[in-house]
Amino acid sequence: MTTFFKEKNSVREPAVAGQFYPENQTELKNSVLKYMDDASGSEIIPRGFIVPHAGYSYSGAVAGSAYKIASLAKKHYKRVVLIGPAHRVYVDTVALHSASNFKSPLGLIPIDQKAILDLAKTFNLTPFNEAHIQEHSLEVQLPFIQLALPKVKLIPMVVGHCNINLLAEILEFFWNEETLYLISSDLSHFHDYETAVKMDSTTTKQIIDLDYESIGLENACGCLGIKAFLKVAKNHNLKVEAIDVRNSGDASGSHDSVVGYGSFAFWEN
Repeated sequence: MTTFFKEKNSVREPAVAGQFYPENQTELKNSVLKYMDDASGSEIIPRGFIVPHAGYSYSGAVAGSAYKIASLAKKHYKRVVLIGPAHRVYVDTVALHSASNFKSPLGLIPIDQKAILDLAKTFNLTPFNEAHIQEHSLEVQLPFIQLALPKVKLIPMVVGHCNINLLAEILEFFWNEETLYLISSDLSHFHDYETAVKMDSTTTKQIIDLDYESIGLENACGCLGIKAFLKVAKNHNLKVEAIDVRNSGDASGSHDSVVGYGSFAFWEN
């Protein structure tokens, strides 16, 4: 495991800047800050969030509602565990990365190398950088993390075909009050507006009820991360709130084929 981070100061470069979010630093910063400023916020101290990962023009406001709450509690956190589904590359269980930093147009986020080394040793995991190269589900969260939680270190993981019990154990491995969990997932995909609203309403209730067994891939592309975190949340008796749930039709006005987005906050009783 001493060779896990082979290259000092190595960087995972942005892949979807200019596509999912602005590439220009000033434009990006202003966009993210506006999404957060427009949100109402809350004085809770969250243990985790489910957040969407579409293009900012569609889901930025929904994500901003979660990161506004995170920003108000930022002094409590030293690290962020960021979980997103694999869209581009087949992943068996969980893909870690050997970079020292992840990069967005706003700069670098340092990786919590010690935590990742401990995780890799405990669960016999190795780097699989290829799964991260083009993966947007983690990358679109980086500018929000940088502006809402500027002092944290990152533990990024791309989830593939992972048993949820194993994934829940991996999440539990980092459980402490200085760790914030971000589960990156969109909701229903490519249904008409009315169908999407009904499906996402059902999924919202399942998330609030911590009913991890009922959620499937048709409900959310990041369902494995959601299911595992709901299992952890149930073990710790967390409360859940749906902060904002809508779909792409609310932003674009097109209702023929939409994608659902939701932000959910989890905190201790």
